[in-house]
Amino acid sequence: GGYFLFYLFGVSIRLQNDDLLKIRSFASYFLFMGVTCISVYFILKYREMLNPSHTFQLPIVIVYTLSSVFLALSFMGFTLRFYTKQSKWVKYISDASYFIYLIHFPILLCFLWLLSYVNLNPFLKFLLILCPTLALCLLMNRLWLKIWRGSPPL
Repeated sequence: GGYFLFYLFGVSIRLQNDDLLKIRSFASYFLFMGVTCISVYFILKYREMLNPSHTFQLPIVIVYTLSSVFLALSFMGFTLRFYTKQSKWVKYISDASYFIYLIHFPILLCFLWLLSYVNLNPFLKFLLILCPTLALCLLMNRLWLKIWRGSPPL
């Protein structure tokens, strides 16, 4: 549900400057709603831990989805409000973001598989998966742009 809402939201604001201005002005409200929803989610999950049931818990899914949407909107709003300086690195990452979004999952799965039997601290394992995945995605994006000479089909 969350991914579908993000998709609809992204399509709707793609070229809408008015919507971006609204997101910027309501960032504090989105943050409040996101923190409230994630708090309710943790309360519901705690109650479920006390009385486990193996049925599908629709309220938990809805609250978790709403919290992720509200927190993402608040992050976007605060970024639009406080980030005003242009940067070449940020421009490159934003241009590469769609390709990275499409290609990161199979690469991530490969690194997960490689490290699945290694007994390490979870945070260290996270870094050992995150860093090479990001580096490989950026490298593949660079190669992708060179192969298609600046106008890739995606």
